[in-house]
Amino acid sequence: VRFGTTAATRAELASLLAPHARVLAAAVERVRGRRQMTVRVRGKRPSPDRSSGSAYLASLVRAAALPEADALRRAVAKFLIDERVEPSPRAGFIGAVHHLVDARHVDAYLAAASAAGRRSPQKFVVTGPMMPFAFAPAIDGAGDPS
Repeated sequence: VRFGTTAATRAELASLLAPHARVLAAAVERVRGRRQMTVRVRGKRPSPDRSSGSAYLASLVRAAALPEADALRRAVAKFLIDERVEPSPRAGFIGAVHHLVDARHVDAYLAAASAAGRRSPQKFVVTGPMMPFAFAPAIDGAGDPS
């Protein structure tokens, strides 16, 4: 379960997770032998386009995809199994991109990311490898996957 989830007893935990055993087993299999690399992107988010309703929504969709990370994405594309994007609550960062990478490709990923970082100094902060926490399905307090 995700960090911070609590259950009073093992039986309560088992009861919460049992309906999701297949989803959880599939998630464990998906990340087996893989690592998470996290790329934090420095910058300042532009204001949404408010010229029309559709322009506003399109600008929000674009921002959610974190296009500022595209240069790094292209550099490491051949190593990516999956990706998760999240806005960053940290000052000075506009978001984070979590990459799922085969453990055997971590060094090559880091070399490619480093080369991309040299082309865009001070834009990316790459951390990892770490356990692939960003790729775990969430189980909320009611036991519903999210």
